[in-house]
Amino acid sequence: MKLFFLHPQKTGGTSVIRKLNLNRTHRTFKSLDFFNLNIFNYKNSLNNIFLNLKLLNQVKPNYLETKNNLNKKYYIGIVRDPFKRVCSWYNNVINDKYHQQKNFYQEGMGLFEFIIKNENSLPLKPMTYWFTNWKEELIINNFIRNESLESDLNKILANLQLKKISLDYVNKSKNNYDYKKLLDNNSVEWILDKHYQDFNNFGYSRNISL
Repeated sequence: MKLFFLHPQKTGGTSVIRKLNLNRTHRTFKSLDFFNLNIFNYKNSLNNIFLNLKLLNQVKPNYLETKNNLNKKYYIGIVRDPFKRVCSWYNNVINDKYHQQKNFYQEGMGLFEFIIKNENSLPLKPMTYWFTNWKEELIINNFIRNESLESDLNKILANLQLKKISLDYVNKSKNNYDYKKLLDNNSVEWILDKHYQDFNNFGYSRNISL
C-alpha cells in the first residue's frame, strides 16, 4: 500500500512530512489527476483549472509504502479548524514579505479585506478542495487533525502495522497571536459559508464566540 499525505497550507502537515522523510509539497488531488478528461466534463471554472495547472510546477508527493496491499493507494488528508487555519494564513502573510509579494496585501489590511482580495487563491480554498477529484468526490481514505496530529497519525500507522512516531512542531508562527482577535462578524460568516464542507466533513464546530 502506498500512503500519500495531502497537505493544505497551515494545517501542520510539514511536521508529518519531515518526520516520515517525505517531500514537502502542496499538491491537490485535482492537480495530481490533472489530465483526467473529467476536468472538462463537470463545468469546472477557468480559475479552478488554472489554480491546479500552476501546481504542476510543484513536485508530486512521494509516499510511505507498507508491505500489505502494495498496489493500493491510500490518501490521508491533514486538516485544521477552518477559523484557525484562515487566520494562520493571514498571520503568515502579514509577517512574510515573500508571501506578501505573492498575495494582494497592503500594510494595515484587516483579515476580512485580505480574504476578499485573495478569496480565489489556493491557500484560502477549503481543505475539502484538496481532497476531491474533478467530479467533486471526496477521495481521501482517512484524515488527521492538526489539533491531535500525533495521536491521529499514530492510530492510522498502528492500524497499518507501522511503528508509532513522535512529531516535532515545525513552521511555528513567528509571533504569538489570538486568532479570535483577528476575526470579525464578516470574516466569520465568510468562513462558515465558503468552508461549510470542511465543517461537515471533518467535524469542526461552527460555533465561535468573539
